[in-house]
Amino acid sequence: MELLRDFKNINKNDVSLAGGKGASLGEMMQAGISVPSGFVILASAFEKFLEETDLNVEIDAILDSVNHKEIHTVENASEKIQALILQAEMPKDIFSEIQKYFRNLKSNFVAVRSSATAEDSASATWAGQLESYLNTTEESLLENVKKCWASLFTPRAIFYRFEKDLHKQKISVAIVVQKMVESKKSGVAFSVHPVTQDRNQLIIEAGFGLGEAIVSGQITPDSYVVEKQPRRLIDKNVQTQSRGLYRAKNGGNEWRDITKEQGEKQALSDKEILELSEIILRIENHYNFPCDIEWAFENGKFYIVQSRPITTLTKSGQEPKIDNFDDFLFLPEGVRASYFYPHYSIVHMYSVPNEVWPLDVCVMGNSKNHLVKWYMVIESEKEFDKYLDRFISNPSLLGKLEIFITEVRESILKKLDSDLQKLTHDKLSELTREYYSQFENILRAAGTLRCIDRAIIPHLKKLFTPSTNPDDLIRLASISDKLSFSLKEKLELLQLATQLKKERVRSSSKKAVEKIKIIHNNYCWTVCGYFDEKAKTIPDYVVTLEKMMGEQPEVVLSSLNKKIAEEAGKKKEEFAKVGHDEKLLVYIASTASYLKDYFKFSINKMTYYAEPLFAEIARRIDKTPDIIKNLYPQETIALLNGEVLNESKIRERVNHNVLISSEGKFYEYVGNEAVEFQNRYLIVKSEAKKEFMGRVASVGYGRGKAKIILSGKDFYKLEEGNILVVTNTSPDFVPIMRRASAIVAEEGGLTAHVSVVSRELGIPCIVGIQNITSLIEDGAEVEVDTKSGVVRILK
Repeated sequence: MELLRDFKNINKNDVSLAGGKGASLGEMMQAGISVPSGFVILASAFEKFLEETDLNVEIDAILDSVNHKEIHTVENASEKIQALILQAEMPKDIFSEIQKYFRNLKSNFVAVRSSATAEDSASATWAGQLESYLNTTEESLLENVKKCWASLFTPRAIFYRFEKDLHKQKISVAIVVQKMVESKKSGVAFSVHPVTQDRNQLIIEAGFGLGEAIVSGQITPDSYVVEKQPRRLIDKNVQTQSRGLYRAKNGGNEWRDITKEQGEKQALSDKEILELSEIILRIENHYNFPCDIEWAFENGKFYIVQSRPITTLTKSGQEPKIDNFDDFLFLPEGVRASYFYPHYSIVHMYSVPNEVWPLDVCVMGNSKNHLVKWYMVIESEKEFDKYLDRFISNPSLLGKLEIFITEVRESILKKLDSDLQKLTHDKLSELTREYYSQFENILRAAGTLRCIDRAIIPHLKKLFTPSTNPDDLIRLASISDKLSFSLKEKLELLQLATQLKKERVRSSSKKAVEKIKIIHNNYCWTVCGYFDEKAKTIPDYVVTLEKMMGEQPEVVLSSLNKKIAEEAGKKKEEFAKVGHDEKLLVYIASTASYLKDYFKFSINKMTYYAEPLFAEIARRIDKTPDIIKNLYPQETIALLNGEVLNESKIRERVNHNVLISSEGKFYEYVGNEAVEFQNRYLIVKSEAKKEFMGRVASVGYGRGKAKIILSGKDFYKLEEGNILVVTNTSPDFVPIMRRASAIVAEEGGLTAHVSVVSRELGIPCIVGIQNITSLIEDGAEVEVDTKSGVVRILK
């Protein structure tokens, strides 16, 4: 039986033998990544140990007695199993093999790390559940190996098995033994930003000494955000470090003070940050998925000591077939655009004052008026300039955005333009889902345009007179080759009215209606603007044309063309005063303004062409069309699947409705309840007594009683829904972290244990608020607002 294997002979397919950690290290070494040399004590060695000591049956019997919802059963089982393993004698053949491989490493100090055979999948990471022992010497090696084996049965590891539904699987553990890098500086990196999930950004966290201090959250590290395309450092957050974890003289680790001069320095230079970024991207490209990476730096060289999948990213939607999708559809750090909509319109969105309603965002909709407006939840204004920089450095992205919207729109229109009655029920359901999916893709594009708007207005203000209204600037900048759709529609209608009047043809004649159909098809009832009315149907256009023909359309057309020419001249005159860079800003503003109009046009066209789809759905499920038109996407799918909905509530939406979103769930008020909610909650102003800024490690909102938990002896204090306030967390905290509605930590960065586990559990978390365990009184009413990165004491 093979018991040990060198890294050089291990790859990613050997997880069942070497565990996730061991397989990853071997794979990276095979790929030429700089990994410190080492070997793996294979899972077969652990299984041989259990078999020869007759512990197999006894351990299984103890685990069968566990009810993971009763913590004491977990703790009792853990204590018994670990004692059995630590007290058992190691078989001689395993003992001698370990000694032989260790001496071949020719290193006085090694890192001994557990590597579970079920660990680090794309959906779950053991995130420090098992033990590691750094700076291990030959004298302590065998003892630490047994401790790693025993750590498969710590309370936290047993609890994690049940939480991730792994308790029915056969889980073994391998041990990684690796040459110890004497790190002068080290840290963690994510190849995708773990909080904003911007896939065009990677984040590096760095500190002085061993990386264990960062992973455990015992220091707050520097953090550096690097943009992938174009490759550049876009954000630095340098922390002062007063102590670091280093190798003790006789092995093991010890804390040492760091001088103020050294501690205030940036841990990695800008050059080193970009060098490490290249290694991170090389690893991500090799695996072809986002990676969580631990690194160390010794004698001017970077070493990778671990890599695993990031498990807390949501799956992105359907990808279009154009380049640089990520560059314009993933919103910048600190910005979130959320949408929830019926098929016929986009509903209003407002931020809800957190102190009155503990939810993410309030979505307001009045379906009666077919509102086509949207608002974003803005978390950090400073991020918009960074976002705008992308379009300044690559203006062609705006053209690609138009291509994207066109492709998305036309791909679904082709499928809608078919004989829907011939589709099977499954095909009709599939088409409905695709329609909603493509609708959402276009809404995401709208979020991008909104970001450009918010970013560019302050810059445009500087180009013109102080009295100029930002909306006027955008309008002025938009008088270009690409007129707005509403203006183009208006011009075409006036031209047609002028022609019909000249030829003395009635607007309801066959000839006129044929030409109206072309305009109707091109614009699909956009707001024509002439009489502030919407032309939704051919008869609507006929009525509009009749009114135009009664008001000298040729005079109005001439006046409108003259006004456009004057504004274009004014634009030319104003723009002559500014330089090349400013002209680029104007180009971006005008193109973005046109694209916003193009977005509305695309939405109009999609909803118009979807009318037959929803008519067919109504026919098949024997409902009236007005019911179908007031459904939200998941309700439509539910009805197609035979579910029963509250029709009276759906009909009430016509007057007024409020939707509240929280963590992916929606709550609805209709009619008078909706009006009352709006009046009560949307006018309240924040009167928080105290607030403390930190770094957002996991998004969401939490409100409840603060509980200060400094060690395991305080775990009993935390009740369901409390705010967990800690210095930092270790894996022992995991069972109680799930009870919290939010978590606040004094120390740690985005890659610390508290941050990683919070994201995995979907619990809002803010870290890096110094002395927060002293500043908040135990039992105080607190809210954790990740939109602004603030913890507030309410009472």
